[in-house]
Amino acid sequence: MERVVLRLRESFPDLAVSVDAQQAVRDLVSTRITLSGTDRGNGVIWYPPTARRVSFSAEFVDRFSGNGLLVEHDGSTDTEGLLRQLGHFEEDGPGCGPHPSELAADGPA
Repeated sequence: MERVVLRLRESFPDLAVSVDAQQAVRDLVSTRITLSGTDRGNGVIWYPPTARRVSFSAEFVDRFSGNGLLVEHDGSTDTEGLLRQLGHFEEDGPGCGPHPSELAADGPA
């Protein structure tokens, strides 16, 4: 988890995180957050930096042991929304088709 935050800070040096909702039930904690910052690159995004300001959401569920240690973490991020804001997502663009490794040597089936 620490590596993810460090990489996010590399991409978005002015990163701000707000907790929108959080709920604990027994050993599970669900959290919804909003992240915002200015894309400066070199972190989690593999595209050249855009200098655009973005805001995107993430949701995750953590499970803790009886002594309070994190034992499981699962979640998702609105990557499509982030890429749209950065101008790196095209509805019918090259990033929306099959991965090149899924294509036969002589073209699509």
